[in-house]
Amino acid sequence: MVCENKVMSQPPQQPYSGQQQPGYYYPTQAPYPQQLATPPGAPVGASRQRKGYKGPIIVTIVGIVLIVASIIISTIAISHSMDSTTGIGSMRPGTFGLDEVFALEAEQEYGIYLSEEGGTASCTVTSPSGNDITATPLSPNHSETINHYERVLNFTTEESGDYSVYCTSSLPNSAYYAVSEGIDVSGVVQGVGGFIAGFFLGSSGVIVLICGIVWWIVRAIQNSKVLPTHPSPQSTSY
Repeated sequence: MVCENKVMSQPPQQPYSGQQQPGYYYPTQAPYPQQLATPPGAPVGASRQRKGYKGPIIVTIVGIVLIVASIIISTIAISHSMDSTTGIGSMRPGTFGLDEVFALEAEQEYGIYLSEEGGTASCTVTSPSGNDITATPLSPNHSETINHYERVLNFTTEESGDYSVYCTSSLPNSAYYAVSEGIDVSGVVQGVGGFIAGFFLGSSGVIVLICGIVWWIVRAIQNSKVLPTHPSPQSTSY
């Protein structure tokens, strides 16, 4: 009895080192995940994928197209305005009371201008075929002055050739008249409008082109800071 009491009173033995106690589970520690190398100076969390240049290229091309289109439109507008004002440099003078001969083109509207403002004139125009051409007075609401010449009469030719013009006027003998195609007002207005449109179109093209170039530069800087996609060799030191 004494021996049994001694045996039963002995404390339970502790497990040896490394020995697991029954009823307990010791999970195995998972290995550390591989870490990617970060280049010096690269921002934390930077994108790992380079972005393309499709957007900057499209914007740059649009800007160039707008600039080229503006140059074409402005050139056409200037040429149209010059064609509409050819009469300014082609004024052919004539003397009152004499038959003057003018070489004129077919189916063109010509004007008779007085060298002094405020006068009136009456003219007879004869075509190369001998037909009388009516010279109608210009409406006071549509007066036109070129190089101090006031337009007072209009007539339209039938055929090309030498036209005979005989004019009389209330102006003094020192005054004279001139025959010219004059100014195509509608053509001048269209030319000026086209030039203004070309100017604004070109300004927009320059702005778009600058935006495309700046976008291109910013995209290149961003791509230069992209992290590499390959993992660095794992450290083997313990």
